[in-house]
Amino acid sequence: MATEGEGKPARFVSREHFALHYLLRRPEATHGDLAMFLGVTPSYVSGIVDRLEKEGLVRRTPDEVDRRVHRIVVTALATEFHRRIHEGAGEPGVPIFEQWTDKEIETFRLMLERLDRGPKDLGRE
Repeated sequence: MATEGEGKPARFVSREHFALHYLLRRPEATHGDLAMFLGVTPSYVSGIVDRLEKEGLVRRTPDEVDRRVHRIVVTALATEFHRRIHEGAGEPGVPIFEQWTDKEIETFRLMLERLDRGPKDLGRE
């Protein structure tokens, strides 16, 4: 994810957006938490978090109780970046996903994945 002016990532893929949205709602989530939400493996999440961290949107911090576990903490830049994405996508000041429940977001994510896999996954040959 190379940056392009004003600290905005030039390419921000949907899994990274969903990851960031989840992390903003779940401060200090673990890789395992995020993997479960996204429906991927913790090792796949590492790549997502690496890209977000490179952009300055998150940072990893060791868990205070279990040093083997790292918490993913969003930065102030992430909060601002996320706000701008949502304000630009709809009515100014009314973020699109902010009023959605976690279940609605998860359903939306699953539907996007099915659409991405194509007509065969939707029951059409």
